[in-house]
Amino acid sequence: MVEFDLLATVLDGLDQGLVAYDRNLRIVAANARAYEILELPQDGFGVGTQFEEWIRYTAIHHGGYIDSGATVEERIDKRINVANNFILFTSDNKRPDGKVIEIRGKPYKDIYITTYTDITARKATEERLRDSEERFRDMAASALDRFWETDENFRYTYLNEPVNPELVPRTQDMLGRTRWEMVGINPQEHLNWRAHLKTLEAREPFRDFIYPMAGSDGKMRVFSTSGKPIFDLDGNFTGYRGTSTDVTRKEELARLKREFISTASHELRTPLTSIRGALGLIAANAVGEIPETASELISIAERNCNRLLLLVNDILDMDKIESGAMAYHFERLRLNEAIRKAIEANRTYGDEFGVSFKLTPSPVDGWVEADEERLNQIIANLLSNAAKFSPKGSSVDILVESLGTIFRISVRDEGPGIPEEFRDQIFEKFTQADGSNTKQVSGTGLGLSITKSIVEGHGGTIDYETEIGRGTTFFFDLPQAS
Repeated sequence: MVEFDLLATVLDGLDQGLVAYDRNLRIVAANARAYEILELPQDGFGVGTQFEEWIRYTAIHHGGYIDSGATVEERIDKRINVANNFILFTSDNKRPDGKVIEIRGKPYKDIYITTYTDITARKATEERLRDSEERFRDMAASALDRFWETDENFRYTYLNEPVNPELVPRTQDMLGRTRWEMVGINPQEHLNWRAHLKTLEAREPFRDFIYPMAGSDGKMRVFSTSGKPIFDLDGNFTGYRGTSTDVTRKEELARLKREFISTASHELRTPLTSIRGALGLIAANAVGEIPETASELISIAERNCNRLLLLVNDILDMDKIESGAMAYHFERLRLNEAIRKAIEANRTYGDEFGVSFKLTPSPVDGWVEADEERLNQIIANLLSNAAKFSPKGSSVDILVESLGTIFRISVRDEGPGIPEEFRDQIFEKFTQADGSNTKQVSGTGLGLSITKSIVEGHGGTIDYETEIGRGTTFFFDLPQAS
């Protein structure tokens, strides 16, 4: 009796409905879940009743479970035939009310056991997944971008078929290969590919990695790819997923634009230099005394000429940086002395804005490997920014520190500070923080971007700390020379 009660408890605890009948189709066992799923009243359908009565009730009241296009009697006859034959039976049946019942039947000696599972929610989820997959396939088939996935070894496992297959490598040529294998290079032999591989191995997302690759037509094309790492439910890395875009035309237009700007800038710099020199001679009375009213106009013209020349030089430097043609002439420099000289060379920035420069040298009078002209350019950009945004009569503090294997050079102003929303873009081209007094000062928006590139060209890093209303400290780190 105890064993029977235990069995009854177990059956009633199942999430599935369970019904058992003998060779005479007489019900010998049924749990509560069966009545709930089939929506059968227990009175009149208990143990000892005929299974045929169960079939007839469900066919009449709920549309039945077999051949919804058949008549009620046809559905009943087919289901009874299955029951009488004691054969394996599997069916997923959707009722007219939308409920989906999974039926599984299996004989055991002289007993036939049938389970009923309500899979309505699961079927709805599967349907949504199918719709989602179909939408993705439709979008992927019509997209100009190439959708891709890789395994943990960065080999392609999926790519959609592109709109213009003649312009890109075929899917079958890419599956099972890495991006650099498609290009035909060793990533360790190229700086940009080595950095890209380092990002992949660190399982970090990446954006707009540009690389050339031959298309199906054999012509070289330029692609931009972005991706993010994929992890399974246990947190294990399984690969990357992302998109690639053919940016050949865009890159060609950018190249033409850079060439035009570079050519125009070169053509402007020579006459501007001559004009500035001539204005300087006139302002110094080298060609004779000039009236006071004319002197003021000459000063205005000289300042604007200097501003134009600064813009031209910044554009040319940015062009060199983007084309990888920025040249460095490294030499051993005593850092304290190099910084002092750079400050003296740029003290006019402070004078122009009524700001003083104060240097605190490092107690460790060490050396760095640096290009003195480019180091002066870094200091000039940071000092000019600090002076422009500092209140008149304040000071800009320059601090040189020895921190282990690096030197840190900090430039601190007492300006309005930089809003936090500019942190991610402050070192990008043509970016200027819209602080309280930025409209009162001018600039190209290229200085900090150029400065960052030069610092990185020296193997260093640059960053800043800021407090609204209190000021900003830009600092850059350079490796100490051995």
